[in-house]
Amino acid sequence: AAATEDGGAAPIAGTAVKRGIYEAEPYAPDVLESCPRFAALYRDDTLLDALRRRLLETLRRTEIRLQVNDGVGGQFGFHCDSSPTLDAREVTALFYLNEAWEPADGGELRLLPPDGESVTLEPRAGRLVFFSAHAMLHGTAPARAPRYCFTL
Repeated sequence: AAATEDGGAAPIAGTAVKRGIYEAEPYAPDVLESCPRFAALYRDDTLLDALRRRLLETLRRTEIRLQVNDGVGGQFGFHCDSSPTLDAREVTALFYLNEAWEPADGGELRLLPPDGESVTLEPRAGRLVFFSAHAMLHGTAPARAPRYCFTL
């Protein structure tokens, strides 16, 4: 997605649009050309190596996407990111980039653990959230301001 003057996003080739939410995958040629820093991050194994050493020794690969919510009510309903029969992904990670986020902006992450109470997390800059890709139901509240994150 490409930034617009009003702080929103416009799609470019290699992005997916989901109800006001744009996801860019760095291996799409137009994204690689339009977003060189994002492409460099995709090629850099520093994060993957650190996660292996500190948290997930069996982690074999990671996919990264830049997600932009245009702030006009975009949200995700509750869902799981994967299933053991679909792919090998076991963990989802979200890293938020919203320096000036305020409660009125919305876009909070909502988690519904299989045997626990629901959890709501603000999408504040620097917050890193890990959860099971196939067991954790999660979604987002409607965003009333642009919201940015990397999904891994």
